[in-house]
Amino acid sequence: MGRLKILNILKTKSPEETKKQAFDFSLTLKPADMILLSGEIGAGKTTFLNGVLKGLGSDKRVISSSFSLMSVYKAERLNLIHFDFYRINGKFDFEELIEYVNENNIVAIEWPYDIEKYFMFKPYSVEIKMIKNDEREIKIKKYE
Repeated sequence: MGRLKILNILKTKSPEETKKQAFDFSLTLKPADMILLSGEIGAGKTTFLNGVLKGLGSDKRVISSSFSLMSVYKAERLNLIHFDFYRINGKFDFEELIEYVNENNIVAIEWPYDIEKYFMFKPYSVEIKMIKNDEREIKIKKYE
């Protein structure tokens, strides 16, 4: 089992602040990094990814993928490959995902199942918790 190291605990008061914190976080990302996102529906996982995508060098907007398994967003610095496993109940060919973990991409996974599978990539874990209204607590951790 991977060990989690807490890197940051952030409080935001608006979606714009959440995007700004995600933008700043994205500047630390390296090729082939992986982000596992968790939080209840409406917590701000997609909002967070919009900030990451902007930091990677794209003005495109991440769309909640709950109705599609994967979306690819081309960006200047690194591409963002966004998986959303909400509707698949863990039934996914892990080998398919691995092909996207490379020097051109950042892979972000919402609703990851069986997270032990991802430990070999030493992923980041981003947990977003709703406090009230637009306030969020964002815990950024790294598996070692």
